[in-house]
Amino acid sequence: MGHPRIGAFIVNPNEADFLAHMFARISILFGAQVRTNSEEIGRAADFLIDGDLRALRYLLVAPLGGKPDAEAPVPFSAVADPDLAQQPLSLGLTKDEIGHLAGIDLLPCPSREKEKILHDLIHWRPYWVEQHKNGEPDLHSLKQTLGMRVMCSDGAAGTLDDFFANTADWSAPLLELNYAQHLKREFCLVPTASIGSVNWPEQVVRLTATRKHIDDAPVYEGQASLKASEVEAILRHFRSAGKPS
Repeated sequence: MGHPRIGAFIVNPNEADFLAHMFARISILFGAQVRTNSEEIGRAADFLIDGDLRALRYLLVAPLGGKPDAEAPVPFSAVADPDLAQQPLSLGLTKDEIGHLAGIDLLPCPSREKEKILHDLIHWRPYWVEQHKNGEPDLHSLKQTLGMRVMCSDGAAGTLDDFFANTADWSAPLLELNYAQHLKREFCLVPTASIGSVNWPEQVVRLTATRKHIDDAPVYEGQASLKASEVEAILRHFRSAGKPS
């Protein structure tokens, strides 16, 4: 059964059914096959994320044999029965609907006017109405977030490597950091709730957590998937993280 035409990919999970699912890296979807119910239509080229890194808004679908400027931005809620553990991705849209979206360019200058055109074409309820968001959108390429510098409240914490997502509902509560250059771990996982600010011109993410809090977090060794109980243990640890001074 597909998802209703509402909503978006919200980074902070709903904890009611949280423990029932597995979690996996978002980057495994780059290049994944994208299908309608009846045929392959393209590949997952990228994703568009809010400027605060707390919600993914669109999947960018590159059509088969198409040009990069024909990529179609598709609302995340259009992915039918999403499951990161099962590929290809199946869309709750027709091939014609995807064709209508191709060429609507939300980067580098996103606007609510462009988003309204997109949602009107497929009769999809906009996320900004559901979430009472006002003003112009602040959208960025997910690929361009990878490699951003990450700073704790007390110093450098490496670079942003990936996001971990729920394999059933697309919520993504964790950032994966490459931590090796600064402290004793090569990789670590930090809740997106610990993001204090994002400076896009300087490509810097600032966390409210300290480096000691990261050092003391449950061990993560770079595995591709996690159980919900492992994710919950990390979230629980970071709930006591301090604020930047």
